[in-house]
Amino acid sequence: MSHQDVYDLFSVSASAGAGAGAGKEVTPEPAGAKQKPVPPKREKPTLPSSATLDEAVSHLKTNLDNGLSCPCCGQYARRYKRSLYRGYVHWLIWLIQEIGVGKGWADVRSTPPHLARNGDYAKLQWWGFVESQGKRSRMWRPTQEGLAFVKGSLRAPKYAFVYDNVVEGYSTESVSVMEALNDRGFDYERDVVAPTEGFAEAQLIGVCLDLLPSSNVQFFPRDEEE
Repeated sequence: MSHQDVYDLFSVSASAGAGAGAGKEVTPEPAGAKQKPVPPKREKPTLPSSATLDEAVSHLKTNLDNGLSCPCCGQYARRYKRSLYRGYVHWLIWLIQEIGVGKGWADVRSTPPHLARNGDYAKLQWWGFVESQGKRSRMWRPTQEGLAFVKGSLRAPKYAFVYDNVVEGYSTESVSVMEALNDRGFDYERDVVAPTEGFAEAQLIGVCLDLLPSSNVQFFPRDEEE
């Protein structure tokens, strides 16, 4: 095969490919069609390399709500706004029922499958509603404040502001147990005590519920809320 034959062969192939594409119809955009706006990119907070340690710390604290890399160590840091989620409250109700039948502590491995969610129940500590027997312990119990909340005699902040697993303050907006559950008809005696065999007897003999610890958590507001 000569050079001319090779050239002609490639020319035919290229023409065929172009022809295949030419047969496709391109639907034009209708006149006056609105294009989707492109959201502006959020500029990352920057800090000059000449900044002092105090300036770096101030820069970190100022931008924690949006999240940023720590200018000192490079680790991602953010302050989170955590809600008193109704799933937590359902677990708290289960925990109170477990204690109400005469147990001093409840084993979280007995948590019903529909309430087990990667240990999220531990976040109830931010509101002072539960405590564990020790670090990494499976044994938990409610506090007096947790019981008072489920009974409806205590309102709690709707949000906790948490940085590095430490509460830095709470929202001034509060919720009752019924509001947290989004259930205006919730009743402690009917929905917690009555369905639990042995609960009333445990309370009558003074077991557990009157001896629950107090968390002494103070619901202090954040200095600056969004």
